[in-house]
Amino acid sequence: MYIHESIDYKVRNDLQIDANECESNFIEITNVKLPPSPNTPKQKPLYPIVGVIYRHPRENIDEFLDCFYAKIEPLASKNQSLAILGDININDDPSKDSQNISNYRLLLQSIGCSNLINQPTRPASHTVLDHIITNVSSEKTKAGIVRHYISDHLPIFLNINISKTVKKKKNRIRKKRFFPISKKEPFVKDLSRSIEKNFTSQINDPEIRMEKTISTIQNVMETHFPMQNVSQKQSVGLEKP
Repeated sequence: MYIHESIDYKVRNDLQIDANECESNFIEITNVKLPPSPNTPKQKPLYPIVGVIYRHPRENIDEFLDCFYAKIEPLASKNQSLAILGDININDDPSKDSQNISNYRLLLQSIGCSNLINQPTRPASHTVLDHIITNVSSEKTKAGIVRHYISDHLPIFLNINISKTVKKKKNRIRKKRFFPISKKEPFVKDLSRSIEKNFTSQINDPEIRMEKTISTIQNVMETHFPMQNVSQKQSVGLEKP
């Protein structure tokens, strides 16, 4: 897990999934608080949890789901914001159904979460194996797949829109990043081209490859969805671009 230097966090080893053939890492971001859902307006905002998971295909699905539920349900019951990404190796294709897939979907539903990825992430098998699990409102999230073949799995991304307030004496200015639907396709295409361009040279060091990838994503994001200053009066009419 690569974490930007501007983010304050603490590692949550207590949340690691205890299944046999499963790897996971979790952090709690401590310099941002996300508000609770509309169903619990009186609840104080909590620090969000971000996690990454890899579940090996050999790992028993029932065991994995039991371990996952035991760790995540207490957080979800407090309405703590969750963003969990990873190669779950469960084919959550909307057109497919089986007992295992049904159990997985019911579990997510029971803790107020959903998987935001519904398109194939492993083109060779046309399966939806890489998931983004979250309970954050869809109005605040933007998720998708980057069509770049750096491995046999396509990269996935999640952006959570968090408003920041800049204090001024007379008028408060908020910085917001808007995500109009019309810019989604150009953003994904530009991101794919930019990542491919950066990897035309031979880079063997994984640290350097990751740093270049993160920098590329940030630059393309800023080009298509730049942060904008929004005054308190203007924000009323610009909440939903």
